Amino acid sequence: MGPLWFKKLLETLKPEVSLLKSDKIEINNVHVGREPAAPTITHNPATGELKINLSGMTPEQIKATAEILKDGFFNRGQTFVEKTSSDTILEVRKVEAKNQEILDALKPFVSADDHMAVRAALFLRDEYQAGKNVNKLKHQMVTRFGKRGANIANLCSAGYLDGVPDQIEKARQSPGFAEERLRKWFDLFVAESAFAVFVKAEDNETATRKFIVEKITTNASYGIHRLVIHGIGKDNLNKIRKVVDELLATHPQIQKQTEDQIGEAISIQITFTPDVIEKLSGSQKK
Repeated sequence: MGPLWFKKLLETLKPEVSLLKSDKIEINNVHVGREPAAPTITHNPATGELKINLSGMTPEQIKATAEILKDGFFNRGQTFVEKTSSDTILEVRKVEAKNQEILDALKPFVSADDHMAVRAALFLRDEYQAGKNVNKLKHQMVTRFGKRGANIANLCSAGYLDGVPDQIEKARQSPGFAEERLRKWFDLFVAESAFAVFVKAEDNETATRKFIVEKITTNASYGIHRLVIHGIGKDNLNKIRKVVDELLATHPQIQKQTEDQIGEAISIQITFTPDVIEKLSGSQKK
């Protein structure tokens, strides 16, 4: 019959759908909406998607459904909003529809938790841009997804996920493409975001160098001797490489560990010794 929450949902709604009597039902995603002519519950065994139709339900059934989803399916990592309002669930779906390109591009090579965190981050950003108080949502996201979720939320809020679909598509068209490279790139993109620099198109070389030097100094002052520099776009690729090469040539305390390019997205990881602050400070004064 599937998980216990699903059994409880069937007992609450009592749908007359024979296919739901299967002993094994895999549910990977839940879609909640209103379709007047559709059944109360439908399930696609190929995708694992469960559709719940709110049309025709009583207010009590809608509330009970939201509670069951919140306490069962949602809490096992398949959704993120801890509200019982069916309107809120529909709001989430509208936000996802607007950002479907990002979600579809990431889904093949990120973990289920990361993909869910991206969904949550997109919803949080939409709520914030609409002028709503998102403090509770932020708390829920950190509670559910931890530090990694917070990193994803910050990346999303800063707009860095918006350019990901285009770069993934360019990467897929490049010779020697491998999904594993995308997985490693995204993992580094998220895991190191707190210690990273994200170079913007409007930053010139001087501003980029200043930004990188400040971040190196900040990280080193906290005992963190690494930095990842990210950029998207051809201009940023050239700019980042030029600034990093200049720093490497003038400061032996700085070493490049890795450089990875996915399409026109670049990530360079550097490390540095504890005395880098003094050396950088001295060069700034000259």
